Amino acid sequence: MKSVLKSIVLASACITLALASFSFHSYAQAEGKTLSESKEFLWIRANQRILLKKLKDPDSAKFSDEYVSYKVGGPIVCGKVNSKNSFGGFTGPKYYIGGGDTVGVFTEEEVDGFADLWKKVCAR
Repeated sequence: MKSVLKSIVLASACITLALASFSFHSYAQAEGKTLSESKEFLWIRANQRILLKKLKDPDSAKFSDEYVSYKVGGPIVCGKVNSKNSFGGFTGPKYYIGGGDTVGVFTEEEVDGFADLWKKVCAR
């Protein structure tokens, strides 16, 4: 029951991510608006901080391949994180998508259908 509820909440959060981005999408597309490079950097760091709170060993986190996507509006952070698990070993890089405090940051292990969401939001 608890895992079903968690899946429903995470699926809802992903839908919210897409919808929140959609409202910015039409405006951004029409106006050609994106964040400056320095603001993109700050947005990436903000999403990293949110994700760090979820990790077993946040001090071990190594982020890679990060960028800001505007495919569904934006800005959405796309990237990978590798960190240590409860046994002290690195898990291997995991994809993540971040939409800030309001929407949340989610890894591929947390969301059913993450691969489809990644293709829609982050694929280059």
